[in-house]
Amino acid sequence: MKNSFINLLCMCFLVTAGAAEDRSKMKTEAFLDLSRKAMIGDSWFKMKGNINTRPKTGKRARYPFVLSVLMREDSLIVRTKLKDDAIKVEYKFGDLHQTKILESSDKKLYDQLQLRPGDFSLSFMYWDLMKEYSSESLGLARIKCRVFLLADPDKDEYAKVWISEKYLGPVKVMWKTGSLDFDKPDRILQFEGFTKKNNRSMPKEAYFKNPYGDMQIKFNEHDGDYGLSYPKDLFKF
Repeated sequence: MKNSFINLLCMCFLVTAGAAEDRSKMKTEAFLDLSRKAMIGDSWFKMKGNINTRPKTGKRARYPFVLSVLMREDSLIVRTKLKDDAIKVEYKFGDLHQTKILESSDKKLYDQLQLRPGDFSLSFMYWDLMKEYSSESLGLARIKCRVFLLADPDKDEYAKVWISEKYLGPVKVMWKTGSLDFDKPDRILQFEGFTKKNNRSMPKEAYFKNPYGDMQIKFNEHDGDYGLSYPKDLFKF
């Protein structure tokens, strides 16, 4: 299992974009705004699979995992179910930032694995832009990415985000609380392999690393679409 990460979570979540101008030359704010519009508008997705854990101490384990996300320009609703534990969270953005727990049947397994609902959402994409780093290419496919520093407007937490120039979605995310030392990130998320449903691209695999250990998330069921309408059973599982 890989020691690399990232984010969703979430998250979540490359969106196919059409041919456009050379995005490597776009201004920082313009590129990030384009990425946010491509990723966050009116849409939804639902994925099912398993989380395979490799803790720093103890035995490896596998847990069934479901992730559903309803996206709007100024809000996200995310529901995850990890084995028998379910959490549903609403994130509101704009002038008023708010995080509201809508459901929390049990968090024992989440707490054991040190997982947060926000680890699987795209909530970091709403954070404040601090600066842009030099561009990088990731993985064997050499995915060209622009790299940004984003800051949680309500907490002392930062995210370093690699966004694909081609697909306009995050490929890798590092989180750090209290400093900008990304040589020692608190959490890392990295997506690999993608599939499409109704032209929405979704990851087949994600790799996550946090204080608990390393995790591989394999999604084998995908569904999603764009627009205001969404399935009535989106959050029923």
